[in-house]
Amino acid sequence: MAKKNVFPLFMDDSIPVQQITTAGTDKEWDGKASRVLINPDPADAVKITLGKPETPGIMVEIGKDDGDFSCIVNMDPYGPFGNDSDFREVELQYGGPGASGSAVFTCFWNGENWVPIGLTATT
Repeated sequence: MAKKNVFPLFMDDSIPVQQITTAGTDKEWDGKASRVLINPDPADAVKITLGKPETPGIMVEIGKDDGDFSCIVNMDPYGPFGNDSDFREVELQYGGPGASGSAVFTCFWNGENWVPIGLTATT
């Protein structure tokens, strides 16, 4: 029988929500909140990088607010499939360029890399 592991999932609420209100490709998860709200003003592309947390099981929800902008979640170099760069980024943009719907991406840290749980449109 294959070895199976069980570990808890944690929501970090050191601060309730990390808000990113400016556009750019240099944004980073602060490691203090399990919820990140992306709502840049002016509405332009955002790229947020998830760093390496200390605690396995930490969950992060990244929400793109309504607006005509894209948000890339970058898990590099800790993507879920090691060196496969195709799986290191998730785009929270529904319907392609010009789409304005909200979206939420949820993932957790398994101690070695980020594991996606879901990508959901909220509208």
